[in-house]
Amino acid sequence: MKNKLREIRKEQQVAVKDLARETGVTPSMIYQVERDEKAPSLELAQNIARILGKSTDEVFLPNKQTEKNN
Repeated sequence: MKNKLREIRKEQQVAVKDLARETGVTPSMIYQVERDEKAPSLELAQNIARILGKSTDEVFLPNKQTEKNN
């Protein structure tokens, strides 16, 4: 299941190091979450979504239409 973190972060021109600093994790953790190598805790997912001005669903749940087309 692919999340949209990287796509949204880049659209909003938020650097990984800035997102990491604001959420209290390392840039490495942000990269791992973006690549679906690690699942974020609920608290981290909520913080990321809040910082990006999105819901956790918008960031971390796949788009149903996209999934149907793949």
